[in-house]
Amino acid sequence: MTTHTGPLAPYTPRLRPQTWALSLAAVLALSGCAAQRPPVPAEVGAPVAAWLAPVVPHQGDTQALTDWWARWQDPTLVAWIARAQALSPTLADARAQVAQARAQRLAQDTLTGPQVFAVGNASRAVPAGAPAGTGASNTLSLGLQASWALDVWGDGRAAVSQAAAQQAGAQAGWHAARVLVAAEVAHSSFAWRACHRLLNTARDDLASREASARALDQGQRVGLVAPATAALAKASVA
Repeated sequence: MTTHTGPLAPYTPRLRPQTWALSLAAVLALSGCAAQRPPVPAEVGAPVAAWLAPVVPHQGDTQALTDWWARWQDPTLVAWIARAQALSPTLADARAQVAQARAQRLAQDTLTGPQVFAVGNASRAVPAGAPAGTGASNTLSLGLQASWALDVWGDGRAAVSQAAAQQAGAQAGWHAARVLVAAEVAHSSFAWRACHRLLNTARDDLASREASARALDQGQRVGLVAPATAALAKASVA
């Protein structure tokens, strides 16, 4: 048995060179994993490359919309749609936007092209140093002034393209408004007709219940029907 009388020295573990190398390799591997970039997302193509959506409904033909609703063989519906499109404030606003976009495009086309201005000048004055009583002389001049700004940086072409896109968007909005107004009129018309069908069905059902109630009431009087059955028939009519 060994007895230690002095203080015990702290224990310091000693790692072998192979252990240090393995630890360093593990640290480098972890840091390399943490520094990796995220994977690049795969490119997803269009489901059908050859399909193109129409620019405007019915290819921009106003008669095509009327012909489509005429397939229901309801002249009244076609007439209602025509009146609604003539009186709709939504379509009036859409037409105003189309006119505004067309005017803006014409203005941009004019600004990018050659400019010709008419210049006129008229004056009336008495020549300097003329004797008293000399009448005033009139001077009139007319001329033309032409200019053409070179579109070096393409600002003019970009403005024209923007105006054309705005005009196309306003035109498409007008066609979409026409379709929406026609659909709303048709929905209201079909709902009105459905209500009349339901009303006729309810009237037929009431007539049938009244006939059943009268027959059961007569059967009760002669003792062939229970009073409760006759009462239920009357309650059904009510």
